Amino acid sequence: RAGTLEETGDETRPDGTAVRTLRGALSLPGRIRDGRWTRIETRLPGDDAVFLSLELEYPETPHRGYDKAKAARLDRTWDGRWTEVLPAEIVPAFDADPARPFRVFKRNFFGDVSSYAADHHLVSGARRTASFNNHITHPWVAVSNGSEGILVAQYEGDRCNFAFCPMRSEVTGGRQRLRLNPFGTYYGPQWKYATAVTGLGRAMAVLMADQLDSYAPSYNGKTSRFSVAVFPFRGPEPPEEIRRRAEEWGEGTV
Repeated sequence: RAGTLEETGDETRPDGTAVRTLRGALSLPGRIRDGRWTRIETRLPGDDAVFLSLELEYPETPHRGYDKAKAARLDRTWDGRWTEVLPAEIVPAFDADPARPFRVFKRNFFGDVSSYAADHHLVSGARRTASFNNHITHPWVAVSNGSEGILVAQYEGDRCNFAFCPMRSEVTGGRQRLRLNPFGTYYGPQWKYATAVTGLGRAMAVLMADQLDSYAPSYNGKTSRFSVAVFPFRGPEPPEEIRRRAEEWGEGTV
């Protein structure tokens, strides 16, 4: 982990709103310059939702460890030592039965809400999917184990992304667990397809497809500002009231 906490400040406003501000440093071995981060957590009185605003200046490191042939094709170099970036990872306290896996809900740019099962382990047999992001979504994405869940919304006034929240699935101890990584990037082995026999297809794809490398080097030395809200809920899917609040907050109408 590159981050260290240096300062914490707490404020309770007259209306009961609680605001916590955390600041710290980001440092990596062999860096050219250090980074900084600020995280503001806001909670409204009598409300379970958490509103987060983050500003991160990622440390800058020299470009090394990259594939020279790919660098020539892309006309740029990078630091291949960057593999993952987790600026605001969310780890739900609840898990799911692997036979009845988590379900991912998302709302697209046309206002349509749809869902899919995070059942990679049932399809491929792999107990860990390092990263998946099949949820093109506009204002929010949510996960539920059938009885409880969380909805994560992005604020359009800061940085926003049509697929802002990659996820990771792991099956351990007979339970499925998810991790959510808004505005970050995961990396690692992906799920296996039933058609994989000789492995030649995958080998060719890895050799030819530059996009299969980690996205993490693109964060090197950059600045990122974003805001997300986390709404817990009960039930198999996010209630209409939670969706409405998330959309109003994300669009800046409240």
